[in-house]
Amino acid sequence: MSCLLVFVEDPELRSSLREILALEGHQVSATAIPSVALGLLREPSLEAVIVDLDDGEPAEELVRSARRERPALRVIALCGTAGSPVRGDVNLAHPCHARELLSAVERPLQARA
Repeated sequence: MSCLLVFVEDPELRSSLREILALEGHQVSATAIPSVALGLLREPSLEAVIVDLDDGEPAEELVRSARRERPALRVIALCGTAGSPVRGDVNLAHPCHARELLSAVERPLQARA
């Protein structure tokens, strides 16, 4: 299974996402601390980052850093509004159903336009 990073400020949502993914056998690191998330981007086994773009600039900066440092890393973005200029490889409306998230994690990275 995949090694994943969940970057979400809301503790309840972060815990729920971590639990859903771990129950499916994924190795999950979850944090709301930007410096910790940036450090975890350097983990060679990391395959995808799930980020809540509604968390604003820290989440957007994490996506930008992932694009620079790990271009092959999948970014799964959760967003309840269309306000963020940053997008993921997979964008899910949030709240999303667990099966949508799991499908996004399993989907291979498509070439970016």
